[in-house]
Amino acid sequence: MTEPVIDIHDIEVIIPLICVECKQYHEIKVKYSDLLKLYKGVKVQNCFPYLSADDREMFQSGFCKKCWDWLFSNKDITKKENHHAAKKN
Repeated sequence: MTEPVIDIHDIEVIIPLICVECKQYHEIKVKYSDLLKLYKGVKVQNCFPYLSADDREMFQSGFCKKCWDWLFSNKDITKKENHHAAKKN
């Protein structure tokens, strides 16, 4: 009996990420082969076209959507207001 061949490039991996601002935990699922492309210098948007723009930004900058929106809004960022009032995603 022949063992089935598993191509590790087809495997999906879960990347654990923590937002650098709010410290919330996030998981992003990507294909292993696409992760290898990223490590070889391919741009994140070309490696993971199936991820949302928010997930790609989290992967690249470390900011979750809420923190990114807050950081680049017109609000005074010197005030440490609670931009995560509804923390549950």
